[in-house]
Amino acid sequence: WPLGEPIEPITDAVGRAKRLMGYHESGERMEAKALAIGPRRTRSSSEDFIELTADGFARWGKGVRRFAVRWDEVVAVVAYKIDLWVVDRIDLAVQTGPPDWRWHEVHEEMLGYEELLVELERRLPGMRPSAKWWMEVAFPAFAPNRTIPFRRPTATG
Repeated sequence: WPLGEPIEPITDAVGRAKRLMGYHESGERMEAKALAIGPRRTRSSSEDFIELTADGFARWGKGVRRFAVRWDEVVAVVAYKIDLWVVDRIDLAVQTGPPDWRWHEVHEEMLGYEELLVELERRLPGMRPSAKWWMEVAFPAFAPNRTIPFRRPTATG
């Protein structure tokens, strides 16, 4: 396949979505597990990745730290989808509070994304689990489908 991995059949994508939402192949609801959207990859030195730290997370790319965010400065998390013509990509924009109210973006193709989702749910009280909002963002295809899985009650930025 000249363009990388072949596109998975739609039945595999639907099955993956059902497993993500916590359904067994038999149709019975099962306990939610850690998000596992695709095969594990190893990181090349040129691609961006997410590093979890003791007090937050950082995004790295080409050997340079692009940004670092502390858990206590997160005021909002917005999940949305980017149309990449052939496929869609789910992105998260994490907003930090005063003084600058900046947005920090990561996406599902980055190494460390699944681990970040788990930590966001663990570290941010009130963060909706990804199993609850993922389908809202993923479908229908090729539409932005924004949702806000987390907003700190006192955030006004």
